[in-house]
Amino acid sequence: MPNDYWDMDDKNDPNLLNLASVSTSMLVPFPVGKLPDASVLWLNERWFHDLGMAIHDAPTRARISASLLERFAVTSIEAHCVAGTFGGQTLGADRYGGSGGAIHGGSGRCGSDGMLIAKGTGPTPLVSEAHDWSHSHGCLYLYDAIREAVASEILNAELPHGTVPIVAIIDAGFSLARTDADEPERCAILIRPAFLRLAHFERSLYFGTSGSANSDQFQDSLRVKDAIHFADEHTQRDAGNPNDLGVDLSALYLRLAEQIAASRAHRLWTGRPTSDNITSNAQFLDFGGFRAVPTWKRGTDGHRHFFGDEMRDVRHSLPSLAYFFKKYSRFDKAIANIDQLLIQIEHHMEAAFLHHCAEACALPESSPEVFHFKAIIAHYYREQQRIDYALDQPTKHDERHDWLSDHIRGKASYGSPVGEEIAALLRELPNAHLHLCAANRWLRPRPRLSYRVSKRRAIKLVRSILADRSSGPERVSAFIATEVAVSRRVWKGLPPHWLVLGYASDHVSTALYFFDTHRMAYTVQLEGPRVRGGTLIFGAEVADETLGITNSGHRTVALVDCEPNSYLVGLSLNGRASIPTALLTFPDAAVAAQTFNSTTTHAT
Repeated sequence: MPNDYWDMDDKNDPNLLNLASVSTSMLVPFPVGKLPDASVLWLNERWFHDLGMAIHDAPTRARISASLLERFAVTSIEAHCVAGTFGGQTLGADRYGGSGGAIHGGSGRCGSDGMLIAKGTGPTPLVSEAHDWSHSHGCLYLYDAIREAVASEILNAELPHGTVPIVAIIDAGFSLARTDADEPERCAILIRPAFLRLAHFERSLYFGTSGSANSDQFQDSLRVKDAIHFADEHTQRDAGNPNDLGVDLSALYLRLAEQIAASRAHRLWTGRPTSDNITSNAQFLDFGGFRAVPTWKRGTDGHRHFFGDEMRDVRHSLPSLAYFFKKYSRFDKAIANIDQLLIQIEHHMEAAFLHHCAEACALPESSPEVFHFKAIIAHYYREQQRIDYALDQPTKHDERHDWLSDHIRGKASYGSPVGEEIAALLRELPNAHLHLCAANRWLRPRPRLSYRVSKRRAIKLVRSILADRSSGPERVSAFIATEVAVSRRVWKGLPPHWLVLGYASDHVSTALYFFDTHRMAYTVQLEGPRVRGGTLIFGAEVADETLGITNSGHRTVALVDCEPNSYLVGLSLNGRASIPTALLTFPDAAVAAQTFNSTTTHAT
């Protein structure tokens, strides 16, 4: 993405999605007006730096903030607007449908300029007459925007195909109460880059008018046809690029299976994977219902959404999309046997799930024990899925010690023989400490990501910053960075011989402290964005020679040897940068590292 994107001078850049270019029937314009007291509360510095934009530079940051406020500090609720501004600007609500139809016409509270999508800009013309309260006002609570930002960053880091990023949060400057008896809560506007939902390729059959060329139903049918033609063009143009805008349904659903498998293995649940919550390259989006679940049991959120039941929605959406692609695609995109493909998807999902479980326990595919490990993990998962429970509800005390991690730590008060078998297998492996520490890290609960806890913490933050708005941006930035860092458990591509000791991050830079069991050395992996020929490491610009690397990409990764206690006290890079202590630590790994180190020293 070019820097002058923010000046709106490069709308036709081929690497950017402009929703208006998908179809002339895609965006439904609606009037908005200026919000009098809005301000930029958070910018996703990681995302901007990954695009090569120097967001740490004050003039660049100010320019981006001003651009976002000019374009999206608006609402369709005239009562909240600056007097005389309503109707002076328009945004577009994107049409989309759903598997089996939809009562809405598309986005009910999102406005777009084509290239960015703002969530929380008030009700749009696509809200159904049968709407519920949450869609009637078109607003987004600030605490929910903060929760979504945390969820998006964690999922993007830990899932194989990432998520739609949240690039900014605007404090809308007004509050909204659910009922007269409730305390008003602050509202926000959440900014994302434009994306194509799978539901953009499906009809909205039950919304709006019909019977004329300008009717909702006719325009909706044009939108579906145009969207599929748009995907056809990109499939032909960008063949072989899995992140392009083309759509190969078979490949797409196998990618989705990998996403679901990883989220299942790591117990990061976004809710039902319906076609409106999945992009055309299998990324997840919309995280209002996100939570980390404590086990693999068949938990429900009370809305008939069940953890582990994701194939139900896959079976529903794939035939729907296949129908529309067969009808409108210029190519032969008919799936020969949908039932056979669904079987393949389910098998692929299970295989990917077991792969992520083995990888999380530092068991590579080449390990002779991996086949047996996967077999008993599959048995344990099926056993867990036979237990239903309500998420976010108190449980009996003895039921809190029946998870796999309790078996591995020898603290299970109730559980299954299969859980004990998994624990025994890990204890009997060569270098058992390495595998046990990896398993304990992976299975360790993420309490701050439970729905109730994350919501309570975000509400507390919002109420505190309203008392001192001048400190809001710094406090929200620190909060999101901290919540993400302390909730991490999995690092994609982590070598199996690394014992992770701790992790620190300011959201732009990261430090992963570990003990390398091959080199028998304490090391820290530093990562940060490239700036002016160097690297930004925890607020300091560090020259390449200091890190001992030569890297021309947007991000630098460097390994630096350190002391055994560096993760507890931090370290200095030749006086050029200070690496902080770990926000997240793994004490059992530190003990195991000492054992490895002392054994090697004694042998020498």
